[in-house]
Amino acid sequence: MRFLPSLSILVLLLLPAVSHAQKNWFVELGYGETDIAGGDSAPMDILTFRSFGGSSCIVPAPFNPCLTNVTYAPVGVEGESVNKFGIGRRLWEFWSVELSYLDYADFNGERIDGSTSGSFSSTHTSTMEVDGLNLSITGRIPLYWSFSLFGRVGIFDYASERVESIELRGGSFLPGITREELDLTVDPDGGPSMISTVTKSEGSELNYGLGLNYSINDTFDIQLEYQEFPDIGDADIEQVVVSVITRF
Repeated sequence: MRFLPSLSILVLLLLPAVSHAQKNWFVELGYGETDIAGGDSAPMDILTFRSFGGSSCIVPAPFNPCLTNVTYAPVGVEGESVNKFGIGRRLWEFWSVELSYLDYADFNGERIDGSTSGSFSSTHTSTMEVDGLNLSITGRIPLYWSFSLFGRVGIFDYASERVESIELRGGSFLPGITREELDLTVDPDGGPSMISTVTKSEGSELNYGLGLNYSINDTFDIQLEYQEFPDIGDADIEQVVVSVITRF
């Protein structure tokens, strides 16, 4: 939904507000921590040269015992932080619409297979970047002492990029070739010791949240919110965000 920003501005401008005498517009600045579930990288099956066979590793590729298909298992990523900037408008007394930009710190993961002190080991790293625009509608239930509960439903228009890297110690890769395709022209140890893949995705997914708001005065609020973003780049993101809201 590349048209989401234009659609959001149109919605914000055209929908009715509570009263022109009140502060119906607001800006939200937030910071939070995230958790990510799923999103593991795909296993990678790569022809690999491992130099642990001594003189037998110098024989031609079709007969080389040091060449073998190795399956590098998936590696997961861990949650980091998120920054939020939003602008919105109150529609009726307890309802508002908001367009917010979410910028996630890189989700990172790493796994080391084998012993770093041995003759062969591999380091598999994964980095996932996510950002996007969230158009949401919020409903509030007033409580006592200037507190209120609120719920949010939105659609997140996101872009993600995932970079997978595997680095070998004591070996090299022969990417893009199978054991059956080896011939005498192939150098058994002629490949790179590090390979990387990049996967990009875009989409629009529903999300929802629940939080607690405290109104300091008619200009400033502070709020705590829990949100879930399912199916973002094959992962589910959960976040807890603390925000300051300024009304005007």
